[in-house]
Amino acid sequence: MTNELIILIVPKPPSTLNPTVMEKTYKNISVLFILILIGILWGFHKPYTMEFPDFKSFQMTDHIHGGLMMSWLLMLIAQPIFIVTGRIQTHRAIGKLAYIIGPMITIYLFLIAQLGYHKGADHPEIARAFMVLDLRGLFFFTTLYVLALSYRKITPYHMRFMIGTGLLMIGPGFGRALINSFDMTIWDAITYTDYAAIFITTALLIYDIVKKNPVAPYTIVLIILVIEKLLWYYRMSGPWQTFAGRFAAMFF
Repeated sequence: MTNELIILIVPKPPSTLNPTVMEKTYKNISVLFILILIGILWGFHKPYTMEFPDFKSFQMTDHIHGGLMMSWLLMLIAQPIFIVTGRIQTHRAIGKLAYIIGPMITIYLFLIAQLGYHKGADHPEIARAFMVLDLRGLFFFTTLYVLALSYRKITPYHMRFMIGTGLLMIGPGFGRALINSFDMTIWDAITYTDYAAIFITTALLIYDIVKKNPVAPYTIVLIILVIEKLLWYYRMSGPWQTFAGRFAAMFF
């Protein structure tokens, strides 16, 4: 994606915007990511960590994917702390890992989607429906990742797009937690966690509007989350089933 195309998607920040100073409101943003981490540890205990050390139900692709996502989330937790504590050089050094971890996450999101589709190949309609979860994660994480790096020198924009990548992780963790701990159906669990991410983003966007902060980043994140919700709602529809079937035939 070229810089010109990105500027069409996200308006150029106003010249009065300080490109490097972290806003006071976000000095404790690590708490949000810690909560998301707790949700992931809670949600993935029953289907994953409880199988330690054998992990008979999982493949190496699952382990690498999980390690990459945890590394990304830990980075989201640590980076604001480094800024608040004045360790800017450490922040920049750790930030360079994003150039490696981000593309690897995209690759393994694709591989996980491929693996999941083949696991459900005996029930193709359901497999195509579940492709919603994997493909939306693949495409939307990559979108926010590219935007975050494109605006890495404009902290208010960069920070919000990075927060967006973290909000995408609410569903995988808390969704499984709702299923495993409260016997909720996966259909309801994903619906509720989608709404939770939309609610949090809407609140952040409203705050930015009130405080006259940049609104483009969270507007984009909110649009992405709404599209995610709509894709999940129409997972059994003819258009999605047709698209998913053709995508699987071409790439899986």
